[in-house]
Amino acid sequence: MALREFMDGDGTRWKVWDVAPQEPRTLRPLHAAGAPQGAAAERRRGAAVMEHGWLCFEKAGEKRRLAPVPQGWDALPDGDLPGLLGDARRVDRRDG
Repeated sequence: MALREFMDGDGTRWKVWDVAPQEPRTLRPLHAAGAPQGAAAERRRGAAVMEHGWLCFEKAGEKRRLAPVPQGWDALPDGDLPGLLGDARRVDRRDG
């Protein structure tokens, strides 16, 4: 797991690292009879994309994820990391 720090265009410091799930999950095909629809289907699609890992971006009070992990991200110049951050989706934090 690589861990990097960079500053975005606003001068905010971010940390980014790659996350690999412990065990790949088996998901039912979304087109199967009885497969979830609507918001549930969207969550399943997101889980399927994330099953091979993601990048986690974090700053004080905010976390974002980008999946799949871009190949060679850990060797990119610091100036390219804000572009990946822009593609990442914000994660709602849950306490507890």
